[in-house]
Amino acid sequence: MDQNDHPDNPLAPLRDEIDRIDARILELINQRLRIGEQVGAVKKKEGSQILDRVRERMVIENLSSINQGPADKELIQYIFNVIITATREIQKPKTIAYLGPKASYTHIAALNHFKHSGRFVQQPNLFDIFRDVERGQSHFGVVPVENSIEGAVNHTLDLFGEFNLNIISEHYEPVSHDLLSITGEPSDVKTIYSHPQAIAQCKGWLKKKFPHVDVMETTSTSKAAQMASVDESVAAIASQKAAHIY
Repeated sequence: MDQNDHPDNPLAPLRDEIDRIDARILELINQRLRIGEQVGAVKKKEGSQILDRVRERMVIENLSSINQGPADKELIQYIFNVIITATREIQKPKTIAYLGPKASYTHIAALNHFKHSGRFVQQPNLFDIFRDVERGQSHFGVVPVENSIEGAVNHTLDLFGEFNLNIISEHYEPVSHDLLSITGEPSDVKTIYSHPQAIAQCKGWLKKKFPHVDVMETTSTSKAAQMASVDESVAAIASQKAAHIY
């Protein structure tokens, strides 16, 4: 038994109570979202707008006025802004296209930018993201434009010339690469796969640590992680999130 789980540990009952509260919070959030779906259905039937800033502001102001602490006003506003946004999005979820598979850096950027609210659709390449948005099959597309080491992503810039689309927002996402493999043993690695941008960003490290290993390009870092997950001789340069998923 873990020392922290010992019945004589004074933290044990407190943590049990926190777990019960967390479960109740989760239940209430999902209940709120289900009611939000019903509200969305009524608004759609009446032809009303989904976004109601006056109502949302009243909700925040009311919660702030009845708050007895120790949560401060800023924390209450932050938490309920996220919940209200999720409730609004579930009434009319946005579709966001990104360069897949899951756990690519554009997927991570999309999740963070849209606060995990919406329906996220993976596409195999940048062209399909642009085409998806132009055809109206997705409301938004998240594409890489520039990184601090390699500069502009020229293929993305070229596609803006081919499609009648506009940039409506920017998102800055910190990128940290990991080398992923099944065994975790460098000696097992015979081939390393990743997206060309990630390979370019890590080229100095790769030459130093794996001078005799073949480095191959693929369509995304998460695609590389998928490949590494089924072959012990393959490693992938990808995100930590990709390690958890694949």
